[in-house]
Amino acid sequence: RRANPGLEGEEIWVWLRLKILADAGLLGLPNAGKSSLLSAITNAKPKIGNYPYTTLTPQLGIIRSYDQEIILADIPGLINDAHKGVGIGTRFLGHIERCKILLHIIDAASENHIESYQSIIRELTAYGKGLKDKKQILIISKADLIEKKQLNKIVKKIEKYTKSSVIVSSSLNKEGLDKIINTLFSHMTENNNTEIKEEKWSP
Repeated sequence: RRANPGLEGEEIWVWLRLKILADAGLLGLPNAGKSSLLSAITNAKPKIGNYPYTTLTPQLGIIRSYDQEIILADIPGLINDAHKGVGIGTRFLGHIERCKILLHIIDAASENHIESYQSIIRELTAYGKGLKDKKQILIISKADLIEKKQLNKIVKKIEKYTKSSVIVSSSLNKEGLDKIINTLFSHMTENNNTEIKEEKWSP
């Protein structure tokens, strides 16, 4: 019915960056057993293979317990200099910025478990955005591949170095899965209660 005189328009380039919304994120080196764990404890059906980089895009799964649910994200395996974009690592790391908890997966069959742990921590630290300060649950995966005596030595070594408890798991034998789920829900409840208190007492 009415129009004003047209004005010169503006042209801009806008880069959009997708960040998935998940409560918890799985991280670790390629082929650490993240996809197998996601498939074992959630309703997700990710591609699983006995070779690195079977996961090329983030995968989401949901864990339900009564009236609660947790969205779990499996991001592709991180490699050295992922924070610089190697292996498009910056895109992968961006997906866990909003996660409240990180499940750090260490392959029991790894040649150097401490180096595997350090490698991921270096990338989180270098990337920034508070990733290294997020609550982490340490998980030894593929426990079925290692003898019990040797596995106990690995657990003690990692716990001594990280000063954190470690959950031993096997997606194949369903070992440790209930403990992972219960620990995850416990930390999520604790985290939510903390957020409620902070909101209640914020000026």
